[in-house]
Amino acid sequence: MGYGVWGMKDTRSRFAPGDIVRVLGVPPGVETMPAESRRLFGVIVGRTLRVDEITDWGDLVLNVRADGTQASNGDEHTLWLPQACAEVVTPKV
Repeated sequence: MGYGVWGMKDTRSRFAPGDIVRVLGVPPGVETMPAESRRLFGVIVGRTLRVDEITDWGDLVLNVRADGTQASNGDEHTLWLPQACAEVVTPKV
């Protein structure tokens, strides 16, 4: 999401914590990230994962294991994914 009109934080979200999402792609700038982050983003593309949080900037917080499967909150790796890189599969009820 990033900055909206007038440089203000864009906190609108079509996602909610607890939603199950499909990861559609990697975030812009992934090539400048550390090697482990690049690897993890590549592994999770196409997977379905639970959204653990939404940041103040609107990014989805995903907690994953080294193999890209779902992890408990903060147990292994935490990734911040822009909303444009995901779609809701199952909304939290």
